[in-house]
Amino acid sequence: MPNSELIDQIAKGLAQGEYSLLLGAGASIGAVGGNNRPLPTGTGLRNALIEEFDIDTDGETLSLSQIYSYLQLNQRKETNIFLREWFSKCQPSWQDLFTKFSWKRIWTLNIDDVIEASFKNVNRPLESLTWNERFSERSFASDQQIIHLHGLAERITNEGQNEGVLVFSLSEYAHEVANPRTWHKVFHDEFASKPFVVIGAQLTEEIDLIEALERGSTARVSTGFPSVVVVPRISPFRRTQMESYGFVIVESDAESFVLQLLDSYEKIISEFADVRGGSTPGLMKFQQQYIDLRRFTPHNINAEDFYSGYQPTWNTILSGDDAVLDKTNQISSEIANMLVNEQAYQKIVFLTGNPGSGKSTALLRI
Repeated sequence: MPNSELIDQIAKGLAQGEYSLLLGAGASIGAVGGNNRPLPTGTGLRNALIEEFDIDTDGETLSLSQIYSYLQLNQRKETNIFLREWFSKCQPSWQDLFTKFSWKRIWTLNIDDVIEASFKNVNRPLESLTWNERFSERSFASDQQIIHLHGLAERITNEGQNEGVLVFSLSEYAHEVANPRTWHKVFHDEFASKPFVVIGAQLTEEIDLIEALERGSTARVSTGFPSVVVVPRISPFRRTQMESYGFVIVESDAESFVLQLLDSYEKIISEFADVRGGSTPGLMKFQQQYIDLRRFTPHNINAEDFYSGYQPTWNTILSGDDAVLDKTNQISSEIANMLVNEQAYQKIVFLTGNPGSGKSTALLRI
């Protein structure tokens, strides 16, 4: 398990909206697919395809991309429908925990819809995108944005067509690397320079991630927040390799890590809300740049003191203690002109704004 200091550091970055999440097949372990079978790892899917389509490997160890490429040439429709039925309409288990954080973005190498189902379970709006769609910032109607870098199984048609949807075979990897779409470019830039939590992904096995891995080795250790890779176990070679790319390795199962991180994250959010009166990532990131000066405030505060944060009074205006805004002067002039206008008419002026924006002060001044 990770030490508490590392967990708290990640949780603080998460609370400020700094972290993105990258998911691999290991992050879907425990979830059930649309065919009521547990979702597999990459190796498990390879074995399932060999068994389902009775492929004679003669004992040779073949990769998932090799098996998939072979099936796309020989049994394309059947293979694609098989994938759609297994990896769509999924039922999450512990993955609902991911919805309790505010991620900068969620990126996934998985073709399943586990995260979509998780957000639906907790009624949080989610914007789901695939790698071949146009870039867009998160909409105001969405709490979170997830991008499927290798496609989404539910987008496969009833006829088993998946052109431009999935990235599985060697030829599809090669085409994507040679002709990257906007989302891949955005991912490469962010992955190389921003803090990430990586769960369940064998990064060095992903052909389309190699450039981003190598390019970000220096930047990852200089962001102020560590990028971490969470794996249940790792060989000394893999550890040295990932650390050379600038990652901190956390040996833990995914669920245990997320639960420990959630505990620290919720404490930070709660403490900040008590002190600052709010806990949105933007507010936390902004306000933590400043010192809380209230601890220097003298105790003998005059209850009528406008500058101590009390409501304005008529004397505040008469004493000229208020800062007169341009809009206040504009409204005052309009009303003054009405008073000397021979043609009588009426007008309603509506003052609106956030707490502390000066509505009451402006009204008294007008």
